[in-house]
Amino acid sequence: MAIAVVEVVAGGLPISIAANGRGLPVQRSVNGFGLAVTVVAAGGLPVVDTGSGLGTGIDIELSNSLFPAGSLIGTLIGALSVMEGVGSYTFTLTDNAGGRVAITGSTLRVGGTASPVPTTFPITVLADNGAGSTKSKVFTITVV
Repeated sequence: MAIAVVEVVAGGLPISIAANGRGLPVQRSVNGFGLAVTVVAAGGLPVVDTGSGLGTGIDIELSNSLFPAGSLIGTLIGALSVMEGVGSYTFTLTDNAGGRVAITGSTLRVGGTASPVPTTFPITVLADNGAGSTKSKVFTITVV
């Protein structure tokens, strides 16, 4: 099977467009032919989305960012998910606000140093699919 590849430069970034074989896994297929688009650096490696808006468009979402003051350790705060990502992602905290929150699987939970009074604090979540696609995002958590 022949693989058609078209490379163009848009806004100074090289973009590869391929049918069934290069770039991101095929998302749609018509008569057995698919089309995938990915942004690549000059060396040919995929650009990892770091929140600049120039990457693959993946994003991390948190279903809820509020929890009551005095909550018990392990209380569910919200569910984490990746939008526009490919594959299965694992989540880690690169900033857990001094242990105030923890991740279990794909859920954000109250950590060992939860606040007994209302406050807000930032945390940073990293999503990684183990195949080169990562995304880091800062969330503001509110204790009510």
